[in-house]
Amino acid sequence: DVTENYASKENSEIIINKNQILEKIDPFKDFQYVMCEDFNCSCCDQICSIQTAFLLSKVISTESKKIIWPVMIFLSYSRIFLPQKTVCNLCENITTEIEAYFKDETSEEEPEIKDKEDEIEEKEHLMSKEDINIPFLLSDNLLMSLSNNITFLIEKKMFSKSRCDMKMYEFLAKSGISIQTAKESYKNLSEFQKKTIFDSFPKTNIFMKKYDNDVILSGIEGYFLITSYLCKNMPFLALQSIQNKKYTDFQKCLKEQFFEQNGSLSSQKKRKIDFSSERSVYFTLMQTFRENIKNIRQLNNCKILFLQNNNLCFIKELYDIFSYFLKTIKSKSQFYIISEDFKDERALIYGKRRYYGGKIIDQFGLASLVTEKDLKNFMKKNGNT
Repeated sequence: DVTENYASKENSEIIINKNQILEKIDPFKDFQYVMCEDFNCSCCDQICSIQTAFLLSKVISTESKKIIWPVMIFLSYSRIFLPQKTVCNLCENITTEIEAYFKDETSEEEPEIKDKEDEIEEKEHLMSKEDINIPFLLSDNLLMSLSNNITFLIEKKMFSKSRCDMKMYEFLAKSGISIQTAKESYKNLSEFQKKTIFDSFPKTNIFMKKYDNDVILSGIEGYFLITSYLCKNMPFLALQSIQNKKYTDFQKCLKEQFFEQNGSLSSQKKRKIDFSSERSVYFTLMQTFRENIKNIRQLNNCKILFLQNNNLCFIKELYDIFSYFLKTIKSKSQFYIISEDFKDERALIYGKRRYYGGKIIDQFGLASLVTEKDLKNFMKKNGNT
């Protein structure tokens, strides 16, 4: 374990285990020191950087907000999309430590250890707060938020579109929440209405970030904000959204980017362009999930979804949502998403890799570009497995 003793910033030396000293921290030279494998992390490979970031934050200058918030984001994601049994003790300990450090803002003062740079740039506050876990509720209405909440939909068996609205209205009525209240913007509700909603759902500790007392993001909302920019091929804005309040307004930022890139458009044409449909990719993912549940094909021990979408980032996120759903219903079938005519007259196979030819095009080895012949062989082999 990394001790809490560390030397001055001038020599960047830290004390580890039996007084072993690493000289200046070089993220390239000494990267193996902070790799999660060295600390026996058994979680999904996709979140290995959680331990790296958390340990570095303790080594550099206490729990820096600039580093801890990304850790909170991915821990929030793993709480939903990683089954509890697959989360290792190390990640659980990190979660517990962060929860203890960032206390509920309603009951405690700001933690004594502060990031001075953050205070200069903007007033922000990280917290671990007991609340109902309904993503995007604060920025939308209850009905829309519940209709796109994967954990709620699966628990209440409302994941298919058929009769979903009727079941939702029945649930709300039993909870004492009117349809009018559910459709009203959450910000416009009375304190009594908000309390009724709060009392109707289970509570859990949620990681949150507050900017200037007017913008609040939960960890899972932060994750899908990043994903929204990545799906639009805007990696720089995705990084900016982690720390800069300006980029938390996804719709507004898309509008500004569009006008910057199309400055020659007349004012009249600009006014006609509507960005109201440009919402977080979270809602598009959930809509696609619900529309395609009944379109999954069973091929012996494989489940396959054919998807008309060529966005690799979107396919990856949709795959994780379907995988979560299949795990909750205890399906043991391997799952694949296939996008035909993906690129250069090739198909994309996304899923746990078997040998079926093609070229791997993602860092996790799940996405492969294949020819039409490779795709036919893949279908034939799995059909006869």
